[in-house]
Amino acid sequence: MDPISFNETFVKDIFDEIDGINGKRKGVVHDREFTTVTNDDVKYKPKVGDSFESVESAEKMYRKYANEVGFDVRLSNKKINKLGRITSQFYVCSKEGRPKVSGRTIRNSNIKRSGCGACLKIHLVKEPNQYEVYKFVEQHNHILFNKEEMRFSRSKRQLHYADHKNVFHGSSSKVGVTKSHRFIKAVKGGVDSSGGTVRDHQNFKRDMTYFVGNKDAQMLLNVMANRRKVTTKSTIPRLVSPCKLEAHAAEVYTRTIFFEIQKELRKAVWLCGWDGFTDIGETRVYIITHKNKASKVTTKYTVIKNKMENSYDCSCNCFVRNGISCRHALKVMLNDEVDKIPDKYILRRWRRDLVPVEWLPAHFRYGEVDAEKERLMSLAYSYFERILGRVQNEKDILSRFVDQLVDIELPLQSHTEETTSSIKEFLGVSQPETVDVLPPTGIRNKGCGTGKRLISAAEKAIPNGKKQNKKCRLCGQMATHDSRNCPKRDYI
Repeated sequence: MDPISFNETFVKDIFDEIDGINGKRKGVVHDREFTTVTNDDVKYKPKVGDSFESVESAEKMYRKYANEVGFDVRLSNKKINKLGRITSQFYVCSKEGRPKVSGRTIRNSNIKRSGCGACLKIHLVKEPNQYEVYKFVEQHNHILFNKEEMRFSRSKRQLHYADHKNVFHGSSSKVGVTKSHRFIKAVKGGVDSSGGTVRDHQNFKRDMTYFVGNKDAQMLLNVMANRRKVTTKSTIPRLVSPCKLEAHAAEVYTRTIFFEIQKELRKAVWLCGWDGFTDIGETRVYIITHKNKASKVTTKYTVIKNKMENSYDCSCNCFVRNGISCRHALKVMLNDEVDKIPDKYILRRWRRDLVPVEWLPAHFRYGEVDAEKERLMSLAYSYFERILGRVQNEKDILSRFVDQLVDIELPLQSHTEETTSSIKEFLGVSQPETVDVLPPTGIRNKGCGTGKRLISAAEKAIPNGKKQNKKCRLCGQMATHDSRNCPKRDYI
């Protein structure tokens, strides 16, 4: 047999054997150039002419098809009209495209792109007002994943909220990423359900560090500023009199506004006086004298009290200008032994209960936390674990429960958006738009700043103790110095 023909036959047999193995494992046929899915039993296989009500429904269908066949999907080009609506959207295989080629010789590295042409393209059709598939390329130029390998694909290694939460709470509890991932893998029953590899968990911890960056000082200032706004809900100011109006003001007003009301009450007692009143039908007109610190009357104001409307209107218009009751109206309320300030004179923006009380603990911790969402998530976790514990031995009920969870329509969210929202929620801060405070540069917290440690006096004396003493010609003593560096040189 000719050696050349033997080699050609041998190589051809090897390729046929490889193609047969890959065809068995995935149901595909290789022609050296493309990989074509020949299995017609694929459930979510699209075709040209299919219509969808929205872009999200088309994307969900194509991702289900990709998961069933064995490849990853990423978004490509899209067009948006003037109204902000998507008119066309392209979905391609994750291996579409090739790296940029330059004239410079670079080292060989793992290339994830192979120029795959598989894609799905949809556009908006105005008459039915739906999105229609106008191009669908099924062929791939690379080997597809099988079911066992699909867990190592990029889409299956994306971390979700539960994985983000484990990484964050593990690091805050001084548990390393590797240990926390090993623990979660043991709890969930293997790598398939643990969500990503150790490297993916480490990358999320790196993203949290990059999110803060050099803006940690500004974030701290923003958190403290937000906390200052809500500290009034947790403090009870000190009362200076047994007056019931003062106690009521401490209950309803914020801390800052209460101190203003307290000043007005003190001035109503000591710096306001009576000058008579007149009854006119359902109203009574009081004349209140206004005194200075020397107890001299400087002016007079009239306070009109309406018994039917329970109102106290003063001619100084302090409530109209500042939104709080004046000393003259409070003087009349004290005279009438009113226990509470009327609600019409307590503006909503000054009230202590502007933020519901049940939300306060979360606001005290972070300042930027949706407490209602935290409560609902806690309830969802507890109910899910309770249901799972009850139906764990009932396969039929457990199967129906899983089917109901799968049928829930969830909005699509990119991996970047999900990661950023998780970091914001865990850290309780958002990235400031402007950074006024930056960390100092070139600061060394150890030593004197020269890169050397501090040397004690005892250590400095050790080298001198090893030196041989010699007689100084200037002072005449046996020491480690000579006449040039003698301590008594300046005095002799």
